[in-house]
Amino acid sequence: MTFNKYNNRNGSRNGCISRDALIILSIALLLPSSSHGKSPLASMPTHHGVKVDNLHLNERGGAAAATRRRQWKRPLPSSAGDSTTSTSYSIQPMIKYRKNVDNASKIEVTTETNSSTTKQKEQGQQQQQQDRLTPTAITCMSLLALQFGIQPILVRKYTPQTIVRSSVVLVQEVVKFGIAGAVYFSGTKKETREKDLEGISVKTWIAFAGLPAFLYTIQNVAALMAYQNLEALTFNVLNQTKILSAALSCYFVMGKRQSKMQVVSLCILILSTLVIEQILRPSAFVSLLSFGGGATSFGLQNTLNGIAGAFSSLSSMASGAGRRVTHGIVPILTASLISGMAGALTQKNLQGSQGNVSILSKKRSKKTNPPASRPPKNAYLFSMEMNVASIILLLASLGLSSSGRTILRSGTFFSNWTPETFIPVVTNSIGGILVGLVTKHAGSVRKGFALIFGLLLSGIFQAGGAGIRAHQIAGGLLAATSLWMHTTHPYKPASVVEVEKEA
Repeated sequence: MTFNKYNNRNGSRNGCISRDALIILSIALLLPSSSHGKSPLASMPTHHGVKVDNLHLNERGGAAAATRRRQWKRPLPSSAGDSTTSTSYSIQPMIKYRKNVDNASKIEVTTETNSSTTKQKEQGQQQQQQDRLTPTAITCMSLLALQFGIQPILVRKYTPQTIVRSSVVLVQEVVKFGIAGAVYFSGTKKETREKDLEGISVKTWIAFAGLPAFLYTIQNVAALMAYQNLEALTFNVLNQTKILSAALSCYFVMGKRQSKMQVVSLCILILSTLVIEQILRPSAFVSLLSFGGGATSFGLQNTLNGIAGAFSSLSSMASGAGRRVTHGIVPILTASLISGMAGALTQKNLQGSQGNVSILSKKRSKKTNPPASRPPKNAYLFSMEMNVASIILLLASLGLSSSGRTILRSGTFFSNWTPETFIPVVTNSIGGILVGLVTKHAGSVRKGFALIFGLLLSGIFQAGGAGIRAHQIAGGLLAATSLWMHTTHPYKPASVVEVEKEA
């Protein structure tokens, strides 16, 4: 009664406030939270009466935006083990992203390294396959050696001394063109011929066939000039430098390297040539082993005379005797260098440039795009192309020289020809085709081996019934040893050596 009187006296204002507070408190305790299962107490006001969740929703675009952002957020576990979600961003996705980027870069670098290593291995294996002597290469080298051996005998027997040499060379090129054309058109299909003739133009013909033919023409002129102004001994010694010139030109033109043993074998091949031509006698080695006698008993006197003859003119130039150098030493060295360069260009055209990049091309490819690979050419078709270029050059030389114009006007160009004269012409034409086949299947360096064996056969054939002499046996053994060394010790890139060591 006293309480009711107190309430009636103070009015219903306080009572309404108390009831409202109780109702609000009950609703707050019963309603679910909008914070993903958090308890209602988690939304209680913090310091200064500011709610963290409400501040986040108001500043970042409301509840919808917050829900979208929370879909990729990962909660950080609390140290107390509760299920409260942190409002800060997680750094775990960024760490994983950086790890993935690092791994991807490592994989890319490893892939590039493996691809370059694989390319080097393929090039090394391709060069090793090209260095091997196939049955076709051995057959062509044997036929070339046989032709080179019997050619001097046929020329001496069936070619008159009074014949015009330009006519012999011209007819030889025409006959060579006919033989190569007959073999090419009879041994290939129409589709193959159309494919071979597809990319031929005047520009490509001049670049691929005209240039080697022009170089061979200059070589013949230079060698003839040197032969007329040098002793036979000095000429033969200096003429052997074309073997090393071939190997050096293949390195610069095609990027084909020689191993250390192959270089030694080339030096032995030069030595065998000196022995076969009796510039160096086999008795020199016997005397050298017995440690007796002077330079003459060693048999080294002829060799020293030949080498001294090559350098003696250098000191005689001051006294006005420089013609021996300008018209002898320089032409023969130029002929040897041009011979190697022409052989390397011919080998590149016949074998193609796939996997073989010259040193000059490697330097240019660093600044520009690498040169495109070139497919190999048919040996008979390429021989025909070079024959056309040689015929044009011969006719031009006859028309420009006074002696050539005199011969053409007098009508004596084909004088003193007999039916037997065509025998050495045909055999020499076949030899020219065999040179192309040996260059394609064995290389220009191996062509030198075939010619040395042909030189040995020529000495044996010319000896007649006298039998084989000691210098021929010694030279043949040295040539065979050098060929064996050059074949069994090819150049191997470092990548191939590493793979063989690992295996």
